[in-house]
Amino acid sequence: MKSLLLRFPIVSSLLLALVLLGLLYISRLPFPTVTVGDVGDLTPEQTRQPTGMEQAISSLANAETLFIGLTLLLAVAVVAYFGWWREVGFNRPHPPRNLLFLWFPLLVIGLTLSGGTRISPTPVFTITVLIIAIEAFGSELMFRGIMLRLLAPSGLLRAVFLTSILSGVVVLARTLTSGPWPEAAYLTLTATCGGFTYAAIRWRTVSIWPVMLTHFALLLAIEVAVVRAFVFPFLLFATTIGFIAYGLYLLRNRYVRADGGLGNEHTPDRNQPLRGDTL
Repeated sequence: MKSLLLRFPIVSSLLLALVLLGLLYISRLPFPTVTVGDVGDLTPEQTRQPTGMEQAISSLANAETLFIGLTLLLAVAVVAYFGWWREVGFNRPHPPRNLLFLWFPLLVIGLTLSGGTRISPTPVFTITVLIIAIEAFGSELMFRGIMLRLLAPSGLLRAVFLTSILSGVVVLARTLTSGPWPEAAYLTLTATCGGFTYAAIRWRTVSIWPVMLTHFALLLAIEVAVVRAFVFPFLLFATTIGFIAYGLYLLRNRYVRADGGLGNEHTPDRNQPLRGDTL
């Protein structure tokens, strides 16, 4: 089974994406959407402002949180099955100076927070931080960990492109069926474009930890930020074209594409041609 999945990395990655879409459907079964025809028909109890603890419980008991948890469980199960703990990036960043590549995502986070923040009541904020941490961990483990590991031997740029597209498809499926399409399009676009930078940082640091922490920080910043109207165009540019350009810059030539790896001992011979170097 393992050898079969490794022989057909693109098919294996597509199957994983289909499993995620299946989990998305399953996660919504226990939480059917209820449509209210007339607000006037609601009782006073149904229209009262929920307490902080009730909001926190509501944040936990919903389809999105269930899907996020199932994604993490699936990713951990796949890594455990293959024994890929080091290959997917559970290593110390190496070399440490490559952590300087985080400057652009940190700049985007700072831009996001430049208009101020709004913090929810303590129980809600605590649960929100927990959910965002699980989402960032599970998403990066699945796409920049497992799928990048599967696809990288056939060409790193191809792997970066495909993992970014697949992560965008999953986000589109999550958001298009539960919210307005403009928001779904925006979230899908930023998830897809952000994948280029996340994958490049994962490769250059030989570790998934910096990517997980960066993704977590950006999601949290978006959650609590008050984005001013004049900031939004710059933020949109940075999280789309900026993330694509920066990711490709970090992988700008065949030698830096060879310097990262599937584990911290991946050091190819630079005199040998690299396989699958183009999209």
